[in-house]
Amino acid sequence: VQWVHKNLSELKVTKSSNLIAARTSMAGPPHIQEEEVVLAYRNAKKRAIFLDNEGTIAAKAGWQMQSGHMMSLQKEGTPPDPHVLDLLQTLVNDRGNTVVVLSGRTKEVMQEWFSGVDGLGLCAEHGFHRWPPRTLACDMHAGWRSEGMSDDNQE
Repeated sequence: VQWVHKNLSELKVTKSSNLIAARTSMAGPPHIQEEEVVLAYRNAKKRAIFLDNEGTIAAKAGWQMQSGHMMSLQKEGTPPDPHVLDLLQTLVNDRGNTVVVLSGRTKEVMQEWFSGVDGLGLCAEHGFHRWPPRTLACDMHAGWRSEGMSDDNQE
């Protein structure tokens, strides 16, 4: 329990420091240098990697005016490139990694697009539906879990 309180305290201090830095800099919060990320990745025994589908893995949907209304150019979206799926599988295959892709898309779309990446966790509809990653799944909870539904109604 002490480690929880310590971590929460450290997060509050970090958040306060970042807010102060962001307020004093017109450029916004500082970006982490690639070398720092690589070093931290190599030094960590366990890593949680959360990737947003729109904006990180895939480009954000564009918009255009049609008949006086804003229309999404990629409303349906496009599945990730096979190379991206291969990279995700490489990340998942590292036993030290827990990898989850987040999206506002439906669980059916997420499953269709990412089911080929064995062990990948998915969060659909902004986290309402969750497919746990292999590192966190247990047999009795395999498959989609949905917020606000009893265990008897899980899919």
